[in-house]
Amino acid sequence: TTIQEIVKSCPTAPNPPKHFTGRAAELTTLQNELTKTDVVAITAVRSMGGMGKTSLVQAFCHLPSMPFGAVLWAELTQSPQLNAILLTWGSYAKDSFTLPSETPVEQIADLVRAMLTELITNQCGGKTLVVFDDVWDNEACYSAVSLLRRAMPTGAQVLLTTRQEQVANDPRLKAHALSLNELLDSDAKLLLQ
Repeated sequence: TTIQEIVKSCPTAPNPPKHFTGRAAELTTLQNELTKTDVVAITAVRSMGGMGKTSLVQAFCHLPSMPFGAVLWAELTQSPQLNAILLTWGSYAKDSFTLPSETPVEQIADLVRAMLTELITNQCGGKTLVVFDDVWDNEACYSAVSLLRRAMPTGAQVLLTTRQEQVANDPRLKAHALSLNELLDSDAKLLLQ
């Protein structure tokens, strides 16, 4: 057993695109909102894809002033792959983690929660942010979010991205919606440069 095997690294978000720019006001608003509420949903005007919701969240998660010691990321899409997400989350706490066969998914979620809570409490410090990226307005996504919330470490806050405004307004999520508009002209020019 090496030192690297003993000391696990804290989960982090994927890196933002190399050319991410602008959105300073949105980053500030996002940070302020996450200190006020447990669930924030980033939506796009007119339900558009490609507005930069995911890039914004990735950039936020890598800010030096980001108040979270760990970030758990789950890309849901229209057909969430729960087992793959639970396996990834469990492997943060234990390299050799495997999904116990013939175990109800709820019990696996409880196991992952216990492992992650211990890892984050003992090694990561601060709060945990859980990102549900690309949430769709369908039962598969709502069920996945519900189960993954069960697998989250104790006290984690949730940030989700969706192109469908009705997701943010769904009472099962209890989210505070932030609408992402087009880039300002000055930021768009800077991005093109």
